[in-house]
Amino acid sequence: MNSPIIELLVTYHNFFREHTNLKDNATPAEAIGIEDIAPVPHYNTPPDMDKWVTFIQNAAIHSATVAA
Repeated sequence: MNSPIIELLVTYHNFFREHTNLKDNATPAEAIGIEDIAPVPHYNTPPDMDKWVTFIQNAAIHSATVAA
């Protein structure tokens, strides 16, 4: 029930998976206006992974500032 995999699936569903029933095939986060993860090109990273890398880096930065 408290598995990290569940959290990852929720994150994927809300921030990365486009939904055909939403306007412009948006993600749920984009549809309500909280999504602003612009993919940043990263060295040796396939273009489809850039958004994931950016998301993880932003989460790490946020965690570091909250912990400080």
